[in-house]
Amino acid sequence: MKKRLSGSAAVAQINLPKRTARDAEVELSHLETVFRSLSPSTTPAVFGPVYWRSRVAALDRHYMLLVPQRARLAALARSIDELETALAAAGLSTDRLRVAA
Repeated sequence: MKKRLSGSAAVAQINLPKRTARDAEVELSHLETVFRSLSPSTTPAVFGPVYWRSRVAALDRHYMLLVPQRARLAALARSIDELETALAAAGLSTDRLRVAA
């Protein structure tokens, strides 16, 4: 369950400056590396598509992304959609993905 901020805490969070594209590069590279290891057919993983979409959305929301970084983020979002579709087509749960060995 998400924790809701109230009053001045919510306003302060809204007014926070975005982090730099250099900072985003570390996060984006990490997501790309981890997501490449996801597969619908191997050992159980902890996080499913909802989690990965939230990570992608957080990058978009909290960082000043360059055009190439936005393209990579969009590619990650498409990959999440494709993997979720493959899981559903195989009759597997989309709540959790699997990590390739």
